[in-house]
Amino acid sequence: TSPHIDALAARGARFDAAWAAAPWTLPSIMSIQTSRYPSSHRVENDGLKLPAGIPTLAETLRAAGYATGGFVSHIYASRLFGFDRGFDRFDDFGLSQPGYRLEAGLEPTADRVVDQAVTWLREQKHRPVFLFVHLFDPHWPYDPPAPYRALFPDAYDGPLDATYDSISKFQDPLVPLPPAYKTFLVDRYDGEIRFTDDQVGRLLRGVAQAGREGRAWIVLTADHGEEFKDHGSMGHGRALYEEVIHVPLIVAAPGGRASRVDTPVSGIDLFPTLTAIAGAAAPPGV
Repeated sequence: TSPHIDALAARGARFDAAWAAAPWTLPSIMSIQTSRYPSSHRVENDGLKLPAGIPTLAETLRAAGYATGGFVSHIYASRLFGFDRGFDRFDDFGLSQPGYRLEAGLEPTADRVVDQAVTWLREQKHRPVFLFVHLFDPHWPYDPPAPYRALFPDAYDGPLDATYDSISKFQDPLVPLPPAYKTFLVDRYDGEIRFTDDQVGRLLRGVAQAGREGRAWIVLTADHGEEFKDHGSMGHGRALYEEVIHVPLIVAAPGGRASRVDTPVSGIDLFPTLTAIAGAAAPPGV
């Protein structure tokens, strides 16, 4: 399901004990961008926005002379909550505009996000760059493009599909998940991962084509995982089991070699790590 990500891991440090700061997108990504736990940054629900006094990673790197670009594909990483702070160019593909509905499928697919990110990167010429790319696809609803569904074919012909409405019926631990339907969902999820992996590959090629491959630090991680009735529920956001908060983390240095790190780390550790790499001072409070 992930040959491009596996290849990245083969030339970088793979963290075997990386943990999300929260089991769902909004507080988890805000913890990455602020190096604070949700109890500190307080962006823990709809209608909240990052307080002005809390610095972000993008603000810190822009002050150090970096061009900053952010390209995100879900409302919970959008400007509504303050994720745009510090970015010279921030594109949430209209998700922060009035009229957004969770069930409407308005999120841009990973190929659209990567297209915009690579175009912006190419426009920066030789400036130092901080590029943040958020890909939503491996997430309910599980709806990979047709060629990727074909890679994981399934004979399920029941009444349910891979939309949120169907999946949410099984969030209750007392409602059992039919085995054939679970297999269908996992196959669809695998198709999403494979599609996203190809877009990660395109993004890495874009870095190389922009002449940055030999000097770029690449960090790949996630905000949360998904449960498929591992502990009674579906999806994420309601529990703190490993399948939901144990996330991938790869840090590939220019010309780096593969290594594995078993020290427990979290998304909050990325901010001070990246500022140190960039030669910038981390602000107080991280």
